[in-house]
Amino acid sequence: MVPLAAEAFFSEKPSEEAMLWFRRPRPPVALGVALAEAGVHAMMDLSDGLQKDLRRLCVASHCGALIFSEKIPGISRLDWAVSFGEDYELLFCAPSSLRDAIVSLCANHHRSPCRIGTVTAETVVELVGQPWPGSLFDHFPEVFPVTR
Repeated sequence: MVPLAAEAFFSEKPSEEAMLWFRRPRPPVALGVALAEAGVHAMMDLSDGLQKDLRRLCVASHCGALIFSEKIPGISRLDWAVSFGEDYELLFCAPSSLRDAIVSLCANHHRSPCRIGTVTAETVVELVGQPWPGSLFDHFPEVFPVTR
């Protein structure tokens, strides 16, 4: 997950790649279908940012997560990577037995999967070693609360 949309929105001099992604995102829909068919579960897109969308995924799945910021790829600013949104990448959970299939499917769709954390039984979503950055964007704050 490279926060190209956040770069395009906040940077004084965004890269051409960031501007292209911001204007015409290319969500990996076909990859999502392939991953689901392979047995991946609890999957969603990252349209509202990792921080909010991961909380939503965990609430719906009655679980929690530990996230390691150093495992999040392509970040120059943690707040851009986890709090902005418009990334349109996939966030999913899968058993380790599917690792090879996931790597192969992602390669076939020109994506590189990365494990940024682990699912927990405790219903807490934690960024290990530091607090979550404040939200940078909120589409519908009254309609979709991130905590219950």
